Amino acid sequence: MKRYCNPLPCWGAYPVPVPSPDGLDRVLEELTRQNQLLCDLLGAVNSLTAATLSIRGRLVGENGSVEKNT
Repeated sequence: MKRYCNPLPCWGAYPVPVPSPDGLDRVLEELTRQNQLLCDLLGAVNSLTAATLSIRGRLVGENGSVEKNT
């Protein structure tokens, strides 16, 4: 497995400027958008997983063999 180093510097390595209150609002809005996008993506993955398992369940018989479509 290939390991990657963290691209963010260690805490305290560089001075961090304090953003303005407007900047904090923008950051919060972007984090809210990112969170919503991640929730939507998780829902899509869950839906695809359920559909895949449903199709697989229809194709695989009770004894574990694959049914033939004739």
